[in-house]
Amino acid sequence: MFGGGHFRNYLFFGAPLDDTLWQILSGGLSGFTCAGLRYAIGSVWPMVAVHAMDDFFQIRSPGAAPDWWQVGVYVVHAAYGV
Repeated sequence: MFGGGHFRNYLFFGAPLDDTLWQILSGGLSGFTCAGLRYAIGSVWPMVAVHAMDDFFQIRSPGAAPDWWQVGVYVVHAAYGV
């Protein structure tokens, strides 16, 4: 659900479809990881803070991380969620 919610960026805000699909994958895997953390620690608030910091540092970033780094992040999210 978390990843799918990002589809509105394409529908309403003019984001390119290919970028939006990667954002959906990233958001879905991130949501999967956060669900595992929520189950483990019993609170959603630490993940809210991490998400806010992640958004802040992405906005302040000089550009996108290399593809190999992003794939590594996806693998870690999927592994932790499992």
